[in-house]
Amino acid sequence: MKKSCIFLLGVLSLVACGNKNEQVSQADERKVIVTKIQPCEMQFRIPAQLRGKQDIAMLPQVQGTLDAVLVEEGQHVTKGQPMFRIDATAYQAAYDNAKGAVLRAEASVNTAQLEVEAKKILLDKNIISEHEYKVQVNNLRIAQATLEEARGALSHAQNDLNHTTVIAPHTGVVGTIPYKQGSLVSPEMAQPLTIVSDNSMIYAYASIAERSYMMLMKEYGSKEAIIASLPEMHLVLSDGSLYPNSGRLETISGVIDKTTGAISVRVAFPNPERTLSTGGSAQVEFAYQFDGMVVPRKATFDIQDKTYCYVATKQDSIYTVASKVIAVERLNETEFAVEGLDEGEIVVVEGVKKLVNGQQIEPVWN
Repeated sequence: MKKSCIFLLGVLSLVACGNKNEQVSQADERKVIVTKIQPCEMQFRIPAQLRGKQDIAMLPQVQGTLDAVLVEEGQHVTKGQPMFRIDATAYQAAYDNAKGAVLRAEASVNTAQLEVEAKKILLDKNIISEHEYKVQVNNLRIAQATLEEARGALSHAQNDLNHTTVIAPHTGVVGTIPYKQGSLVSPEMAQPLTIVSDNSMIYAYASIAERSYMMLMKEYGSKEAIIASLPEMHLVLSDGSLYPNSGRLETISGVIDKTTGAISVRVAFPNPERTLSTGGSAQVEFAYQFDGMVVPRKATFDIQDKTYCYVATKQDSIYTVASKVIAVERLNETEFAVEGLDEGEIVVVEGVKKLVNGQQIEPVWN
């Protein structure tokens, strides 16, 4: 009987040891890190549309037949250079008529002036009445008013005649020219003669996410401080090459687009060789440094529109995990900058998709 009891106790001990080993095996090993504040660098690369410093649509100021196209598409022009010529026959005739009207009006004024002087002599001698003299004075004023009207008409005619030659409003590059010699053009036409782009400086218009903008605001405090503090920016062209000249952030829009949830920015790049053109596309690339927390991207997982990670807590030498909502920003291909964690928390960095809340783990410290 005694031997039977001893045997039974041995069996129970083996079972107990087996259960204990099974409990230990349930605590899977997982690599973890301890969060800390550290220097970070965030890389931004955002799509952008390129525009010249000044793009002016060339619309004719007078109506007529396009007599000559004096430039080519893509040609570099200087301010004041003739670009188009509109048939000036009718406008030259109108100018000549207006000029003749001015000459006639000037003669009328001179004649009226002589009459006034003659009437004044007669008035002084009491040969004519004062009324007759004043009538002649009024006739002079009428002649002078007619002269002013004639001069105004001449100025208008001169202006129209000048506009039959369309000149470059500034130095730049000629865009597409949709009209050919013989086309009828007018100030009311929908499509301009061309667009002259001053591309000595190229503006890259881009948009950054609201979350990224708010992060920059927290770091620098104001739009003005962001503009002054961000480093030089670079331009990645559509073929993947890096544009040699760096640029500076110039403006940040004060309005967040309700549709995209983004805010517009403008970055200026010098373009002395005129290699960049209006209408092109590129990517603006820049980085900024800040102090923050970093976790590997593999430590996070998404459920619907939220991002989570698992945080481990220790109680009686046992580590259990619980999911926690965090906000993330991409630092690079493998890391996120995060908000929503406290310094010193233990974050699981591998196998997170197989974990559940309350599960025990055996931490492997990185």
